[in-house]
Amino acid sequence: MDFLKNVVYIIVKRPFVILFFALIILILALIGDYIPIFTILSGLSSITNASIFESIISYLQFMLDPGIIPMLLAFLLLFTIAAAGIAGLVFSGYFNILNNAVAAGKKAKA
Repeated sequence: MDFLKNVVYIIVKRPFVILFFALIILILALIGDYIPIFTILSGLSSITNASIFESIISYLQFMLDPGIIPMLLAFLLLFTIAAAGIAGLVFSGYFNILNNAVAAGKKAKA
């Protein structure tokens, strides 16, 4: 029971701990609405109106195009570096706030 009181106290004292993840999920949901890449890839067989084997062959022919692989690898490398940098900046601040909330520390003003 004491654990529950501590959790409620931390959430009331610093609501950013919960609101931060709500904001991240909202951003991911909006990205999923405007860039439906996973929906397109999972529905590849229904898009082409062919059997699953024909869809796999079509997908492999697209992926084995000589210009696609280097461009895809360059995009993945740049995206990974950018995402790691942004996540490092955002989550370091969040985890600092979370640590201060759990350790009953004072808020640090920058």
